[in-house]
Amino acid sequence: MCDSDSGHQNASAVSFLTPPCFAPHLQAPRFPQVYMYPNLAIPELVEHILSYLDPCENRKSLAALARTARVFHIPAIGRLWQSQTDFLTTLRCLPRDLYRLDVVGRDHCRGNAQILRLVRPIEASDWERARLHASHVRKFSYSPTYMGRYCFSYSSIYAVLAFNFMDGGIFRNLTDLDWTGYDSDFFHIRLFLVPKITRITLRCKEQADSVVLSLLPDKCPLLKDVSITFDDGAELSAVASNNITKFILGLCCVESLTIHIPNMVSLMHLARLSTLRYLAVRGLPKALSTVDLVPTPNPFPSLRRLDICEANMTSAIRLLEMCSNSALESFKVENTSHAWVPFPAIASFLAELAKSQHSSLACLDLLGVISDTNITFECLRPALDLVNLVYMKIGFNLGSDLDDAAIAQMAQAWPRTS
Repeated sequence: MCDSDSGHQNASAVSFLTPPCFAPHLQAPRFPQVYMYPNLAIPELVEHILSYLDPCENRKSLAALARTARVFHIPAIGRLWQSQTDFLTTLRCLPRDLYRLDVVGRDHCRGNAQILRLVRPIEASDWERARLHASHVRKFSYSPTYMGRYCFSYSSIYAVLAFNFMDGGIFRNLTDLDWTGYDSDFFHIRLFLVPKITRITLRCKEQADSVVLSLLPDKCPLLKDVSITFDDGAELSAVASNNITKFILGLCCVESLTIHIPNMVSLMHLARLSTLRYLAVRGLPKALSTVDLVPTPNPFPSLRRLDICEANMTSAIRLLEMCSNSALESFKVENTSHAWVPFPAIASFLAELAKSQHSSLACLDLLGVISDTNITFECLRPALDLVNLVYMKIGFNLGSDLDDAAIAQMAQAWPRTS
């Protein structure tokens, strides 16, 4: 890679082994022509050696390995770049005369807020080093929070990036994307959407951000782990519901999903997915508690974990009825709206749960239940039929009226609980 007649040519390509904020002055390595030990010719052995070095805690050691021998060079650089939490690291691979950082605000607690500005047009050759290292990135997390003492904004450069990466995303081998939408940069997520992504987490500040969901099924057809949440806490608008519905209907191989289900069409599509194993519902369709369910052959066939953040116990029971043929191992209901829940509703819920999941359920959470009386044993009695329960947690606003006899029956019904 760096023979005597090409060492000068490759010096600029390998002089930046790690982000400049960690090791800005690394020299181009002169690799030996043969392996020091023949065993290092085995790729699995090299990967095993590197597995002892954490990319966050051992950057200097990984950079040293990358300079030691050709056999360590690319694998070590790959580990250094595989997970990125800031786009500034990639931009610092560009020539330093291309941009500047201007202070646009100050905060006595957080320090300076800075914005990146271009000072000359970008040439094709400016991206050579950045493209080389960007190909190693597998996980990227973007959050417009303050990094140490500084806050950076890339709004002024995203349009230029879109023009220079029209043939594909910035990180072409990305598989894991975590994107938080707290500023105007949120919609530039399209620069990072590539076909290899299998896991994505979107935290939307406003429902208007949901427009990006329409891009995901086509841009990322291999999605398996998806989490989409909204911070405003308001009821879904018609536009947001439509965007979420289009996104859900485009899912075909998802295994884990956290989302607000806006309507019955979306719910029935998820019920037909044979790959779905974990479903976290941030809201259920209002119609679920009133309309007759359309018969669906073997709904939710592979579902093992179900979480519901929904105050309406009737809706939760109806969803349980849909999962009657699913071998649920974990079930969680959280009353996030702090609405009053009568004890008869809790007893009915536990009775339905015991009827449909008595042989498989191992973990049960009922959180945020608010009532005007203490919990009684009669309310919990239906749950005694959950014979394989190993963990149970019920969060009430008041105490409990459970005597020794009730505790003894619970211990006998759930011998595996700890």
